[in-house]
Amino acid sequence: MKNTTGFTLERGPVTVVENGDYKGEAVIPFTRDGAEVYLPYAVEEGVKIHVISKSSSEEGGQFIRDVSLLRELYYLVDTKYVIENNTKHDKTIRIEATKRDDYDLFESPDPEEETAEFRRWSVTVKANSSSEFKIRERYLSERLELVGGGCNPFARLAIWLMRRFHSLPVRAKATR
Repeated sequence: MKNTTGFTLERGPVTVVENGDYKGEAVIPFTRDGAEVYLPYAVEEGVKIHVISKSSSEEGGQFIRDVSLLRELYYLVDTKYVIENNTKHDKTIRIEATKRDDYDLFESPDPEEETAEFRRWSVTVKANSSSEFKIRERYLSERLELVGGGCNPFARLAIWLMRRFHSLPVRAKATR
């Protein structure tokens, strides 16, 4: 919705009508003139959404640069939306997820819409059925470096052993 009234709209309840048809109820935030607002509305009792969120961490990789071992650790957030449509009609559900600072989407569908604070997707669920929608986010939290520089023979031996017995990939570029 775009406020084209010439006034700041006060926060409060509104009735949503589209093409003369009643669509539902909503609460509008304070909205200055010219501002756009994403306004979720209506409650469909025949649609239920279960949100299951799981956090974990995993090693993203390890590699050798010069005489240093670099290890990357990612924090992961997996969110699964289970949408049950118990109505006689197909329903399109709008999923809105808050953007987490410094987290990137991966192995997830691209959002249809993205703002500074939110990502949004549309999911269509057939009548009398259910569907799952998954979002994966990750954050590079650590990079540990085992330095083996100079003439330190123990560090050089450790790096050589790691290369030899752990099959660690060697990155050609030293631009990390």
